[in-house]
Amino acid sequence: MAALKCLYSVAAVRVAARRTLPRPVFDFADGGAEDERTLRRNEQAFNEVAILPRPLNGATTRDLSLDLFGAKLAIPLGIAPTGLAGLFWPDGERAAARAAAAAGTFYCASHGSVCTLEDIAATGSSPRWMQVFVYTDRGFTREMVDRARASSYDALVLTIDNQMLGNRERDIRNGFAIPPRFGLAGTLAAATRRRGFFVCAPDSRN
Repeated sequence: MAALKCLYSVAAVRVAARRTLPRPVFDFADGGAEDERTLRRNEQAFNEVAILPRPLNGATTRDLSLDLFGAKLAIPLGIAPTGLAGLFWPDGERAAARAAAAAGTFYCASHGSVCTLEDIAATGSSPRWMQVFVYTDRGFTREMVDRARASSYDALVLTIDNQMLGNRERDIRNGFAIPPRFGLAGTLAAATRRRGFFVCAPDSRN
């Protein structure tokens, strides 16, 4: 993949990822459910956000920091739970946690992380939160909460909109599943992106 310092926009990062990653992996990150209308509407909603310049309005002191749940954040942005980030780059979750700490904001670990909760905590990022689902297996839910507490996570982020998974047509066509396995089309696609396949292969230590 092209060096990130040479990629100046999200669109450029997307193009580089498409060239590098096996198609099933790229489509998992890039795609949505059904005809992906909601995905396109979300993009359009961001396109409609305008930043209004306010010249001569006294901006000698600029402070984007805020207090949230008892933590001081340097910026009003953070890293939300992102499933399988470690599939797209080795140690992806740990790298994201370190980046959040460097920016002075929070990192929220996904229940779909490739890295373990303990490994993410070992980066020293703070504040750090953990996404939690209320599973039918309440014992497993409690186990995850106990592990988060033992690793000094600061908060739990309850996810309530994932009781039924969307019909992700790209993943079905590619034979992509979690844990990752590829059908014939996906295997052939991975073979044409060997460098990208080894870049995104999960760390067996986790």
